[in-house]
Amino acid sequence: SRTDCAAVGGVQERRGKMQEPSTVFLAPAFSKPRNTPANLRLAEALGKAVRKTSPCVVVTQEDLSTAHLPRGVEVIIVPDDERGPPPTLRIVRAAVDAAVEREVARIVVVCAGPHWPRVRRDLAYALRERGVAVEIVPPPQEMLALPEKEWFSRHSVQYHTRNYWVWCVRERILLLLWRFFPRLYGVVVG
Repeated sequence: SRTDCAAVGGVQERRGKMQEPSTVFLAPAFSKPRNTPANLRLAEALGKAVRKTSPCVVVTQEDLSTAHLPRGVEVIIVPDDERGPPPTLRIVRAAVDAAVEREVARIVVVCAGPHWPRVRRDLAYALRERGVAVEIVPPPQEMLALPEKEWFSRHSVQYHTRNYWVWCVRERILLLLWRFFPRLYGVVVG
């Protein structure tokens, strides 16, 4: 059954009998819609990782399928808004909130290789905002080892995940904003 999850601004889904989670999985999609090669690859990797680490909580967004997840997994979905998919920082904040609320000291990241620098940066930002420290486990090596251009698809409706070079330029702008105007970064991006 699904219920509103006001604390995270998303939808929470419970599958089967719940136990106390030991890990929060942070799994942002890399493009839109759900059936792009990148998101299908991420959903499969997430399912594989979660099967090794149950009980857990998964924080993701609408564009990443949760069909690969086993029963007993709590799923928090950060919804799209009128502007489109949620920014990475909003999904990261939801994962940090989930870890804090459940007193979980470990966040495992499953994300696209090109997305990892931003996810890592946003995790540092969100953890600093909350004043907490948690162990961050980087994405599986298979996600990071894929050539970066493999993640981009002309079928994505997001211009920055269609083209590797557009992604790079956008990331450099966000990095400069994060480095020199961190408070503004949180407002603009999150």
